[in-house]
Amino acid sequence: MICTCPNLDTGGRVWYFPWAMLYPTPERCAALLVALLLTLGLSACGPVESLVVLNQANLNFEAAQRSEAGRYSPYEYVSARERIHKAREEMNYSDFEVAIDLALEARKMAAQAREKALTHPERTTLPPAGGIQDPTDRLD
Repeated sequence: MICTCPNLDTGGRVWYFPWAMLYPTPERCAALLVALLLTLGLSACGPVESLVVLNQANLNFEAAQRSEAGRYSPYEYVSARERIHKAREEMNYSDFEVAIDLALEARKMAAQAREKALTHPERTTLPPAGGIQDPTDRLD
């Protein structure tokens, strides 16, 4: 690249600088900054999204556990549990797209398990709303 450098007293001659592309200009700095921000922004999407979806699946699974889904809807309950386990495994292998898909399926299956358990005809009582049990229930 042919470059005239105003900092050098060259007497009006044009010099060839092989490192002229490395000479910082505002346009090059702006382009580098945009490229850097895009790279950092896009590289963090997979791990963050998979973690959020997996946490949602865990919350749905815990709600299904509290509603005794293991007894009243075992297929959906076990399916959700195994998909959560596999999603964690795929996250450890950094296969975030598969982990997201599995966590979404687990979230759906856990919600179905809870719904089926709550509406099961053999169910006599509803589970407690929160995870806290009455301490007097344990006294005999």
